[in-house]
Amino acid sequence: MADGVARLKRGGIETSCSFVIGLPGETADTVRETISYARDIDPHMVVFNVCIPFPGTPIYEDTDQFDLIIHDRMWFLKGIPNKPIISTSGLSRTEIQQMTALCYKEFYGG
Repeated sequence: MADGVARLKRGGIETSCSFVIGLPGETADTVRETISYARDIDPHMVVFNVCIPFPGTPIYEDTDQFDLIIHDRMWFLKGIPNKPIISTSGLSRTEIQQMTALCYKEFYGG
């Protein structure tokens, strides 16, 4: 990704990268690594999404395997949630929300 962003920027093309926060195995330390990586590759725009398991996917159907808890299994009937609906052994729902906010703050400043 870093090489691609660098090449596009050299060619005068605006770049955008998307990262997912709260995936299985994620910790506060891995989120900080993601922030550092995003800053290092320096795209024009970054989006930090939270992990949202969709019905029918392995992560939705086998939460034990992926070490997560889905707190609202019917989220899809209510539209895309604006807050995390999962927690993992490494991050609570609140921590996922806080770390996502930190990502934006650290990347964009403010």
